Amino acid sequence: GPAAALQKEFDELQEHIKQSKHELLLSLADFENHKKRFVKEREDRRRSAMAHFTTKMIQVYGKFDSFAAEKHDKGTAEALHQGVALTRDLYKAVLVRCRLDQATLSLSAF
Repeated sequence: GPAAALQKEFDELQEHIKQSKHELLLSLADFENHKKRFVKEREDRRRSAMAHFTTKMIQVYGKFDSFAAEKHDKGTAEALHQGVALTRDLYKAVLVRCRLDQATLSLSAF
């Protein structure tokens, strides 16, 4: 009768709700997995860019350090030498603030 038909419709609707809820949870889990992957990829790109930048900074520091270690004539070259030495010291201060140790900076002379 009508009660059985209503019960059948009710059961079908509950099954539909259960399936919809399951699909929603799967979609949410998929979304969270994608989000985690994108965050990890972004962090990897940031870390790689920082490593590349730091390598370049150490190379520049090495060039300043090499130039500052060379002997130069008096006069204009001496002023240039002092400027390069000051710039080298500034680079070193920044690199040290970025937690690069003296051993790492010594490798810059390659």
